Amino acid sequence: MTTNIIKKRRLSAKQEAFIVDYVLSPAHNITQSAIKAGYSQKTAYSIGSENLSKPEIIARRAELEERIAAAKFMPEEERRRVLATIARETHFQPVTAGDRIRAVDTLNKLDKLYADEKPQYNDNRQYNIVIQGAENKSKLEALLSGERPKVVEGQVT
Repeated sequence: MTTNIIKKRRLSAKQEAFIVDYVLSPAHNITQSAIKAGYSQKTAYSIGSENLSKPEIIARRAELEERIAAAKFMPEEERRRVLATIARETHFQPVTAGDRIRAVDTLNKLDKLYADEKPQYNDNRQYNIVIQGAENKSKLEALLSGERPKVVEGQVT
């Protein structure tokens, strides 16, 4: 019975320092990250590029980026707690009435207390149309009943 054991290769201290600096720096400069990690200035770019293609460094980079992304987001429970604190106007910090209203409004939206559809209004306007002549009256009645006017050589009859 043979078992395949996949051994996860650990990063060297320089590799770890390189990838941490690379992920944390806004510019993502390979050369500068390699130099800061302790690599030679002459070979910093090539070693940095090589490092970024190694599977274990790719995995470490993904792990670091995931941790950074997770730290940027506030969990839903924490958001609700902060909004509720603002809505209740604690005495620890000054909160305006507008802040409280916005907090309650946001909590209501989170709880989906507002209707998704816009209210529909019935148009109950009435129009009074004055028609002169029996011919015009019969044409209007025909239009209102759904008849289409007849067009003969560009003229409506």
